[in-house]
Amino acid sequence: MKKHFNVLVTRRLHRSALEELSKKCNVMLHSGKIPIPKKILINKIKNSDGLICHPYDIIDFLNIFLKVMQTILFKLQKISE
Repeated sequence: MKKHFNVLVTRRLHRSALEELSKKCNVMLHSGKIPIPKKILINKIKNSDGLICHPYDIIDFLNIFLKVMQTILFKLQKISE
């Protein structure tokens, strides 16, 4: 079965949950500093289709979205030149 989605997981999940998720998705499990530093989150989420985070993770989705969009627009601008 082809895995269609790349999913970033900010903290370790129960083994069975990771196994089930891994059956259908490419799982990128953050294993560094907790909580995941903002710069690392932004870099990792650029290559992700989804994010699984815990309720006590503080995620500034709007700010992250804007930074990712800036990167995408910059790349598109370079391509069009």
